[in-house]
Amino acid sequence: MMPHMRLRHVEIFSAVMRCGSVKGAAQLLHITQPAASRLLQQAERHAGFTLFRRERGRLVPTREAELLQAEVEQLDQQLDRIRRLVDNLRRGPDDLVRVLCAPSLSDHWLTLALMQLRRRYPAARVSLRSAYSREIAESVALREADIGFAFAPAHHPAVHSEPIADGRVMCVGVFDGDEATLEAVARQPVIDLDPGDPIGHAVHAACRAQGLELQPAALAHTYQTAVTLARRGLGLALVDSFTASLAGPEVGAEAGSEAGPASGGWRRLPLQPAISVQVHALRPAGVASSLLVDPLVDTVRGLLQTHASGPAA
Repeated sequence: MMPHMRLRHVEIFSAVMRCGSVKGAAQLLHITQPAASRLLQQAERHAGFTLFRRERGRLVPTREAELLQAEVEQLDQQLDRIRRLVDNLRRGPDDLVRVLCAPSLSDHWLTLALMQLRRRYPAARVSLRSAYSREIAESVALREADIGFAFAPAHHPAVHSEPIADGRVMCVGVFDGDEATLEAVARQPVIDLDPGDPIGHAVHAACRAQGLELQPAALAHTYQTAVTLARRGLGLALVDSFTASLAGPEVGAEAGSEAGPASGGWRRLPLQPAISVQVHALRPAGVASSLLVDPLVDTVRGLLQTHASGPAA
């Protein structure tokens, strides 16, 4: 029986696919050219078929190699994740707390929380980055962040999720009436959200359940952008209550911009039927947290629970 390709053979195959030559692959892998040639010969012998043919000084992949490449690319991504995790584990903990946060929480709520944290711990050093909820769990799993705040729990064995605040989907914009039913919202232009977004997914699922179809006037990839477009009168924004509590009708006075909606018609109304929204704190599972992580989580929890229920307008 022909032996299976080993990881080193997969590496030389991938390097030659990228570079188109043994010389380039050797440089990429930091080995000598003769060593790279031997590895490629071993890879072909172990595979049991030819991987490359030489044409005009370049190595051209065979049909078998092209089919193999699709699987190798997935393996490369997994190996890259392992390398990143090893690097982060090797560095070990320091006094810097790395925070990842959904964009609609970072500009206001996390800023307030970090200000309060600095007053309690003047020597605290914090790195804050924004990321989409679906990206935060992966970064926490790879130990690229010590704590993450997202609108979705993590379904990852290396990540512990803790719900810290409850909210709901709100309808923000110029709206006639005092009740924002999903049926009424579907009759007006809306600022749509990516169906892969936690709130976008929930809203689209509720529409399907009622046999309704939204009328998207624009697609926004952050909740703040949705509110900004609603201010400009493009449609209604469907966002979380934490973002909605900060959403006023004010429109900037940028040169050349059109006037926004009149403040008299501006509403922040809970969407009916209710669609719940939760903020989750995500941290690496089975790892002792930095001494600053728990106080930061408690501060964010307190801010969201106390101040995010602003009055509907």
